[in-house]
Amino acid sequence: MSVIDLTPSFAVPDRPTETRTHVVVRPVLDGKRVRLDFALRAGQWTFDTYSGGGVPLIMGLGLSPGTDLWYPFRHFADLPPGKLFVSPCGGLGYVDPEPLAFVNGTHLILYEEAG
Repeated sequence: MSVIDLTPSFAVPDRPTETRTHVVVRPVLDGKRVRLDFALRAGQWTFDTYSGGGVPLIMGLGLSPGTDLWYPFRHFADLPPGKLFVSPCGGLGYVDPEPLAFVNGTHLILYEEAG
């Protein structure tokens, strides 16, 4: 099993103290393409998951550390079988990511491939 860092660049070019409020990534995970739309809403990070064909699978899920974010949705055929999770860095404990967490590197978005 390997772990893939999916943390996209949330940095605003030439403005290191700001964060993008919407970022889209389209990774292939365990052979399945997905689209992940990350958004900062009311000071909290959320994300939507779409199949490779653009079908909405999971909408408005919060980015919180300490759990497999896709676990409750394992029965969705278009969802990759691995674990998607947020990992705090540097001994932060399990605190939700602040608005600048992904710019400052205090949290990572990781995918653990199915074994």
